[in-house]
Amino acid sequence: MALNLISLILVLLITFMQTVFGFFSGIINLGCTIVAALIAFGFFEPVAGLLAKSFHPAYAEPTALLLLFVLSLTGLRVAADNLIRGNVTLPAAVDWAGAGVLGFINAQICVGVMVICVLMLPIGGRVLMFSRYERQPDEKHPDRPDLAFFERRALWLRSDDFTVWLVNQLSAGSMSSQTSLASVYPSFTDWVFFTNNTVQWESTPAVYRDKKGDGTKDGLAVQNWWEQTEPVAARYRADVPTRDKPYPPFSTDKPVAPLPGNKFVVTRLELRPSAADRDGGILAHLFRPTMIRLVGDGPGGRPMQVTPIILANVEHRISGKPRIVEPDNNFRLSVDENVIDAYFETPQEFKPRFVEYRRHARAALRQAEPQYLAKAAPPLPPLLSPEERAQVQASGAFRFIDAIEHGRTGDVDNLPIKMSVASIRRAGGELSGRMFKSGRIVGEVARLEPQLGDEEVEKIKIPDGGYRLFQLQYYPKKALTLAGQVFNYVALNVNQYKCASESGETYPLAGYYAIVQRGDRRHIELYYTGVPPSEPSGFYGTLNFTSIQSAELQAEGTVLGLLFIVKGGEVITSVSNQNGQGVSGFRYPMLNQAQESR
Repeated sequence: MALNLISLILVLLITFMQTVFGFFSGIINLGCTIVAALIAFGFFEPVAGLLAKSFHPAYAEPTALLLLFVLSLTGLRVAADNLIRGNVTLPAAVDWAGAGVLGFINAQICVGVMVICVLMLPIGGRVLMFSRYERQPDEKHPDRPDLAFFERRALWLRSDDFTVWLVNQLSAGSMSSQTSLASVYPSFTDWVFFTNNTVQWESTPAVYRDKKGDGTKDGLAVQNWWEQTEPVAARYRADVPTRDKPYPPFSTDKPVAPLPGNKFVVTRLELRPSAADRDGGILAHLFRPTMIRLVGDGPGGRPMQVTPIILANVEHRISGKPRIVEPDNNFRLSVDENVIDAYFETPQEFKPRFVEYRRHARAALRQAEPQYLAKAAPPLPPLLSPEERAQVQASGAFRFIDAIEHGRTGDVDNLPIKMSVASIRRAGGELSGRMFKSGRIVGEVARLEPQLGDEEVEKIKIPDGGYRLFQLQYYPKKALTLAGQVFNYVALNVNQYKCASESGETYPLAGYYAIVQRGDRRHIELYYTGVPPSEPSGFYGTLNFTSIQSAELQAEGTVLGLLFIVKGGEVITSVSNQNGQGVSGFRYPMLNQAQESR
C-alpha cells in the first residue's frame, strides 16, 4: 500500500509540474526522458560491474540504473535548453491538454525507473508493503490444484511495467542493437522480484565481483541438460514453516508430469563458490527457487523466462530427493554440496538459451539435437540429512565421500581451471578447437588462466565413440585418515589406478591433475592422454607428477583429480589400484550419449 501511494502521488505531482510548462516543453522533456531511460537500461549492467568492485553488488545495480538515468536526463535537458531557445504558441486548451498527456507519460517513466531501483535494493521481496507475488492461502493453483497459488501484483498505475514495456519496444525496434532488453529480461520487473526474493538479509540478490571471486564469470556452470516428458517422483510440503511448527511434514512421493502441451527442461547446475553468500566469512548458498531462472525462446520466437517447479538435491530432510518448490521456500547448501537439478516447465516449442543464478551468474545451455537429450535424469549422489550423516559417520568410505568435491566429480568434462589458448600452446598441450585434447600442463594458475581478451579453454576433449569422462576430484588432506586409502603417496609412480562400474567393467586411468599452494601462488600440473581405453596410449595409469612432490599432495587445500575415459551409460562405483586398495561407496551415472563437440 505504501509504495502504491507514494508512486501515485509522485506521478500526479510530476504530471502537474509538466503541465505548467506547456505542450512544447513537454515534447522536449518526454524525448529526453525516453532517451535517458534507454541509456539507463542499456548500460546499467557494465556500470554496475565497475561499481561492484568498490561496494556491495546488491547496491551497485540500482545505483548504476538510477545514476545513468538521472545524469543522462540532466545532460540532455541542459543541452536542449541551450540549443532550443524558441517556443511554440498554441491555444490554451490544446497547450494544457497536450502538456497533461505528455506530462503523465513522462511522470510514468520517471516514477517507473525510481520504483524499479527501490525494488532492486537488497531488502527482500516485500518493499513498503508491496510484493510482486503474494501467496493466497485460500486459493489453489489453477493448473495444479494440489499446490498453493501465488498472485502477481502490480502498482496501481503500473509505472514500472509501463517503463519496461516502452524500453522493450524501442530496444527491439527503432533503437535496436545486437541484443534487445527483452531477449535477456523477458519481464524485467519479474526479474527484479525473482532475484530480490531472498532468504534473509545475509543472502545477496547479486553475485560478488571483487578480488575474492567474480561470480559473473565463474559463478554457475551447466553440467548437462535434457528434456523430459515422463513424470517425476517428487515430494511437496503444503504448509509454510512457523515458529511453532518449524518442520512441516512432506508428502510421500507423487508423480508430477508436465501439463498437456508442455515439457520439463532439466538442468544440472553447479552453484560455484564465487556466487555464494559470504555469511560471516563462511561461504554458503542461501537462496529461494526464484533466484534460478531459465531464459529461452517460446512459441513464435517470443522470449520467455521460467523459474523451477522442482528442485533435486536441495533438501536435506528428504536426502536430496526431488521436491516441488514455491517462491517462498528457503534453501541452504554448503559449497561442497552444490550440484542440483532444476526442473523448468515450458511449452513444447521452447528453446532454452541460458540459465541464471542470482543476478548475472549466467551459463549458456549447449544446443544439441534431440537424440542427445535424455528422457530421464541420471541420479545425483544422495544429499544426506544430519540424522543419516550421523549414522554412517564412522564409515571410512563415508569419510572419503566427505572429501570429494561433488560439484567437480562424476560425468564432468570441465578442466579444473579455465586456461587460455595461448598458455596451453606455450606449455606444449594439444588443442581440438577450443578444447584441451592431450598433453602435460605445468605452471602457475595465474599465468595459465585467460586474461582480458584471451580465448578461453574450459572443456576437455573426449574421444568419439560414445565415451564419457569420469572425473574424481577430492581433497587429499581430508582423506588421510581413511583406512586402506587408494593413494599411496610414497609410491605415486608405482601404483596403477582404475575405476570400476556396476556392470563389472574396469577402465584405466587416462589422466590426472593436482593444484597445490606454494606461498601466495597456486600451482597446477595436469596430464591427459585423450586416448580411449580400447587403444594403446603408452601411459601405465600411474601418477607421474614431474613438478609436484608427495608432501605437497598432503598439504591443506591441495586438490587432486583423476580422469577416466569410460563408456556412456556406465555407473561408476569405485576407484582402486592394482593391489585392490581403493575406495567405493559412491555411485556416479554416466550419460548414454556420445560427447558432442562444443
